[in-house]
Amino acid sequence: MMIRTSRLNRRGAAYLIALLAGSIVTVTGLAALSMTTSRSREMSMTDHATRARSLTNTGLEHALCAVAIHLDNGGTRHDIFGSAEPSVNLDGGTFGWSMRNMDATAVDNTDQPILLRTRAQHGPARYGMRAILAPSGIPYDALQTSLYVGGSLEIGLLANIPGDSIIGATGDITIGLTATGTAPLESAGTASGVGLLYGGTMTSDAPERVVPDASILNYYLALGERIDITLLPQRSSTYYLENIVLGPSTNPYGAANELGIYIIDCAGSSTKLIVQNTRIVGTLVLLNTSASRVIMGGSTLLQPAYNWMPSLLVNGGISFMGTATGPNESTLGVNLNPPAAPYNFQSDADMSDAYPGGIEGVSYIAGDATFSLPRQVIRGTMVITGNARISSSATLDATYDPSVATLPPYGFFDDTGGLAIDPSTVVWGIPD
Repeated sequence: MMIRTSRLNRRGAAYLIALLAGSIVTVTGLAALSMTTSRSREMSMTDHATRARSLTNTGLEHALCAVAIHLDNGGTRHDIFGSAEPSVNLDGGTFGWSMRNMDATAVDNTDQPILLRTRAQHGPARYGMRAILAPSGIPYDALQTSLYVGGSLEIGLLANIPGDSIIGATGDITIGLTATGTAPLESAGTASGVGLLYGGTMTSDAPERVVPDASILNYYLALGERIDITLLPQRSSTYYLENIVLGPSTNPYGAANELGIYIIDCAGSSTKLIVQNTRIVGTLVLLNTSASRVIMGGSTLLQPAYNWMPSLLVNGGISFMGTATGPNESTLGVNLNPPAAPYNFQSDADMSDAYPGGIEGVSYIAGDATFSLPRQVIRGTMVITGNARISSSATLDATYDPSVATLPPYGFFDDTGGLAIDPSTVVWGIPD
């Protein structure tokens, strides 16, 4: 009995092993089938996704071609496809595109930038793209300089203008005895003065460059968000725009503006306004100002929100008292690159970042300007319609950026009725 039981146990064990082996083979086969099916589906989905992306790009080309044909045939950007949303079948899928104002309303009879969207679908895969079309034309030649003054330019004693970017004026340029620098000076009048220590070239009787008139401000006033000056912090008789970040998605004093245009009217105010310790990603518009009452102070960084927008517009006079160093978060106790306002595509929640100081892109002063101590940094082009003075011992560090003439802001070009795509605004991904 003991022997028989052992044999039965061995036979049972053998049967069990065979059954398990069969199960393993079956499971392995099913797994292999599942993996094959999964890989097949994955390959199919990858193919659909690739074709959807390709169709999205085709949609972009189709839309831009339609714009070019429209303009070539005598159409204008004022009547640009306000309700058109074509749908095209191609390569087993579909693509379409639409154009809207930045606030998603229908394109109307304006010169506003246009939001272009393309959408495509191939099988279950969907893809899309959005970009901005901005009004374009032939840039004014003032945008070929780092600083251009519509009136006269006075360079004081011990003033310093480093660099190799052209600084020009329609009127005369006078240079103080001990002024230093290397920037080329260009005057449509006369570049004169003792300037014994000045190392830059000086050109008189240069061709006068074209500058915009103050009427361009109306375009930005119509699109901007106003900030009541009385909402700003006030100490003694001075208002301060400070310790904040302004941008298309952030405004601590009211509604955010999708273009980042913020307007402060200083009319009738006997108080001063000082902008300092601040980062602005957009267009700051200051109205009814004077050089004695409005100061662009230190630790400030102004950058346009988009390549085709200016960073600073001033209607009246202004004094610049900038610094080469910009705002420092740990010093101010403020986070200046939150998710709503990233810096160089980076954002965080800490307060340990420091920024350079200066004004970038295109800036415009419809009036007079004074550059006082210590150092004003310009990276791009500043246009001043009145007279300008670089005070004694002050430094004007102006560096030309040729990108300002690639897609200049509205009002800074000879308008040919064109539209241009801003490559920096192109975003690819799943459509809305």
